[in-house]
Amino acid sequence: MKILEIQASARSEGSITRALTQKMIAQLTTAHKTEVLTRNLAEGIPFVTNDWINNDDLARKTSNTLIDELEWADSLVIGLPIYNFGMPASFKAWFDQIAMAGRTFQYKDGWPVGKLKDRPTWVIIASDGVPVGSEYDFATPWLQTAFKMVGINDIRFINADGHLLDDQCIKQAETFISNLQIS
Repeated sequence: MKILEIQASARSEGSITRALTQKMIAQLTTAHKTEVLTRNLAEGIPFVTNDWINNDDLARKTSNTLIDELEWADSLVIGLPIYNFGMPASFKAWFDQIAMAGRTFQYKDGWPVGKLKDRPTWVIIASDGVPVGSEYDFATPWLQTAFKMVGINDIRFINADGHLLDDQCIKQAETFISNLQIS
C-alpha cells in the first residue's frame, strides 16, 4: 500500500493532527506493507496565479508534482486542523493546485466530474472548540464536495474536535484509531 500523508498543521511540535496522523499510519502499516510519502503543507504551497490559470508550464510545475503524488497513492491520510471555522489556507492552496481541469476532473453537462481513482481517505480533524458537523464547521462539508469533484468519495473522518472544551476527545480519537480493523 502506498500512503500519501498530507500534514496541514502550522505546528511542527505539539500538533494533535500530526500525532493522530502518525498513529493512523502506524495502524495501517500493521495490516499492509506500506510506503509513505509525506507532504508537509507548512513548508509552503504556492497560490494559483494568473500564469497558472493561463496554462504556463512553469507555473503548473508544482501542480503536476502534487497530482503525481496523489495519483501514486493508494490511500490518503490527512491531518487537518480547523482554524477559524475552516481549513488552513495551506490546505486550500494545495487543493487549488491539484484541482486541474482535464487532469483531475472534467466538465460534463456543465458540472465537474472527477478523473482520479477513488481511494480510502482518512481525514484526522482537530479543533479547539468547533464541533465537526456543526453549523460552524465549514471544513468538512467543503472537503467532501471538493474531493468528490476530483473523484475521491471514500472519505473517513476521525475527529478530535472541541479538545479545549473536552480533553477526552483526543483519547477517544486515539482509541478509535487503535480499534480500527484494517484489512
